[in-house]
Amino acid sequence: MRINRLKKVIKVFLIILAILLIIVIAIVGCALITYHKQPVLTKEDKEELSVDNIWKTRTEPEMAEVIEDNGDALLERIKLISNARDEIILPTFDFRADDSGKLILGALLDASERGVSVNVIVDGVSGFLRMNGNPYFEALAAGEGTSIKIYNKVNPFAPWKSMGRLHDKYLIADRSSYIIGGRNTFSYFLGSSSPYKNYDRDALVYCENPDENSSVNDILSYFGKVWNYKESKAFINGVNAITDTDTYFTISENNSLDSSRITDKKNKLASKKKVAAAREELHSLYADYCADNADNGIYKGLGESVYKDMFKDAYEVNNVALMSNPIEYSSKKPYVWYQLVELMKKADSRVKLHTPYIICNDYMYEGLKSVCDSVDDVSLMTNSVANNGNPFGSADYYVNKNRILGTGIDVWEYEGGYSYHGKSVLIDDNISVIGSFNIDMRSAYLDTELMLVIDSKDINRE
Repeated sequence: MRINRLKKVIKVFLIILAILLIIVIAIVGCALITYHKQPVLTKEDKEELSVDNIWKTRTEPEMAEVIEDNGDALLERIKLISNARDEIILPTFDFRADDSGKLILGALLDASERGVSVNVIVDGVSGFLRMNGNPYFEALAAGEGTSIKIYNKVNPFAPWKSMGRLHDKYLIADRSSYIIGGRNTFSYFLGSSSPYKNYDRDALVYCENPDENSSVNDILSYFGKVWNYKESKAFINGVNAITDTDTYFTISENNSLDSSRITDKKNKLASKKKVAAAREELHSLYADYCADNADNGIYKGLGESVYKDMFKDAYEVNNVALMSNPIEYSSKKPYVWYQLVELMKKADSRVKLHTPYIICNDYMYEGLKSVCDSVDDVSLMTNSVANNGNPFGSADYYVNKNRILGTGIDVWEYEGGYSYHGKSVLIDDNISVIGSFNIDMRSAYLDTELMLVIDSKDINRE
């Protein structure tokens, strides 16, 4: 009898194992099929994406500066959040409740409690791995004016959706100032507490009197499309804030919920013991950081005049433009890559590219070669094989280094001990491009991506 029982147990175990194996194979298979879809741009696409059309007439002066240091990157983000009076928008690929992540969470929580509208959207993988059931993110979600969404939530029963990721990384304060670049929202990229880190690069842009022609509106318009996209779902159903319909974004999940029911759900979440403890910890950590950085420009709640002081080291720029990929989770046409290539081909004398990893298909290799054929001095800096934090990037670079060199590009390998995660392009002495786009097929065909183009000799020189 025991033998028969054992056989039944083994049989059930094997059936479960087989089902799990089928699910894994289905997920991997669908992911690979999706990854190998590489849509081609039509003639009409290319006309619409012409880089001659990216520049708009700006009617108010805009200031910008470059943020290189990780400690400064954390400080400048908290400056924007701590001084916000009306609204914070934070889309990010990866958000973690580690040392620096908790400081950002504390700043956002403080902002929401003083009446600022706080709107956060995070990629589905980070939402699944870092945020689900996490009391620190639940503490922020419980804030009265807070809305948190997840882009393309992980769904094992829809594996064909698994490869499309939100790779945007930016922060907008009061529709007047923003930070955009390649940094994720945790200690590897922000602050100095982590023994492991990634170097990176951001652009900080400010307009004292923004109008309808200011560059911040280009990013707000893009954000609205992502926020309202059908696959951008509430982090915790029913606890988003009600958002005015005349703004750039709406909370479609809550159309059937009145404000009292949403408030009840938020109060219930906030009353959970772990969430209450997390909220107190976030308040304490943020208060300590503000006290320690009172001399570094953390002007908590002092109002409009502080913005001028915050941007005293910024340069007035000639113009700012935005490049973006399609926002759908499915395979995308390579909008940003096409525009980058066309912009680089217009250089008079010099192009410098900076990417953490380089993984190209034939179309992308042809793009690099066309730039080298058009411009005399074209160079690229990337991590060496040993210094690269991405094993796939290291492997592809190792195998295809000769093909990269065959395009005519002058390659420099970074060996600084820490992986360099910055993504930027310099063109001649006046154009700088900074953002989230890696020179790889994922950035070209799968992820949402943003690259900011700045016309300024001062920014280019920095």
